[in-house]
Amino acid sequence: MYSKLLTKVFRRFLYVVLGSVILVVAFLIWAKWHIKNTTRAQIVRDVHSVPYHKTALVLGTSRYLPHHIPNMYFNYRIQAACELYFAQKVSYIIVSGDNRSAYYNEPRDMQQALIEKGVPKKAIIMDYGGIHTLDSVIRCKKIFGQDKCIIVSQEFHVARALFLANHSGMNCVGYPAKDIPLKDDYKTHLREYLACAKAVLNMYLFRPAPKYLGNPVRIDTNSVHPVEKGGA
Repeated sequence: MYSKLLTKVFRRFLYVVLGSVILVVAFLIWAKWHIKNTTRAQIVRDVHSVPYHKTALVLGTSRYLPHHIPNMYFNYRIQAACELYFAQKVSYIIVSGDNRSAYYNEPRDMQQALIEKGVPKKAIIMDYGGIHTLDSVIRCKKIFGQDKCIIVSQEFHVARALFLANHSGMNCVGYPAKDIPLKDDYKTHLREYLACAKAVLNMYLFRPAPKYLGNPVRIDTNSVHPVEKGGA
């Protein structure tokens, strides 16, 4: 009798665990689909079809992988930003990323890479407070005053950033950089399911604020100054 009761309890426990796992997996899949579906029309893949905006927002990533291997996500984002600038689709490029130490500085690395490609330094706006995609998007509006911009990253990342922008009162389009084949980096694409789920929860439930804010910075002259981490 006691053995049968334990078996019954254990079976119910397994059902609960299995049901919970199914619900979580279903939510992850739905969140990614929902973000992709609701932002599909805002992504423009042909640079000549991109409408002019004052600014492009380039989302940060590391320039190098371990062992000083070039990060192609970084290189392709820089290439896409240059395509927009030299096609005269933007006047300024906001490079937004993490600035966690003297040895890791995404905005500085992006600025340097853009200058190497021929983009003038005065056209590059530094945002050191973009430690997460949400922070980069909201700071673009609240610090730099951009209700409209062209978001640059790989397409899966652009879709998520557009979703965050849409729910932050912005009207943006996305210009996707070349992606890395799934077979070469499946981990990033798997992590994106978690990132999409977090984005949906943040926009529909939690509404978090960026970690760093500061005074507004106008982007309409050549005298724009970089925004240091922790404030403008």
